[in-house]
Amino acid sequence: MREAKHSLKLAAFVFFAVVVIFTPAIVSADDRLHPGEMLRAEEYLTSRNHQYRLVMQRDGNLVLYGPGRHPLWASNTEGQRVEKCIMQSDGNLVLYHRNGQPVWASNTVGKPGSYLLIQNDGNMVIYQPQAVWASNTAR
Repeated sequence: MREAKHSLKLAAFVFFAVVVIFTPAIVSADDRLHPGEMLRAEEYLTSRNHQYRLVMQRDGNLVLYGPGRHPLWASNTEGQRVEKCIMQSDGNLVLYHRNGQPVWASNTVGKPGSYLLIQNDGNMVIYQPQAVWASNTAR
């Protein structure tokens, strides 16, 4: 009985150790949005150096902030009832109204496999694999 409890504890420890070790490799990086991924209100991406943050705000505006929460770029869609920001599989980054209509787009359609990256220099860039769109906010 005692050996069974010890074996169970050991198995549980090994399981959790494996989960902790391998989870970061499975989960997408917080600095990018891959095809099909989206941001909803109050969700954000952060550059790897933690200096820049792209926030999907409750007011419908998508804003890139720099150090000191200084706004560097915005979609200028506040008050337009934006439900989500999605990196589409066709390469277009789009903000959608709650009724399903697009409100803002990067106009990068036709670039399948593209992803959005918040860089350590403050630039927000869509890559496929080369840059196809940028906020031009590099510092």
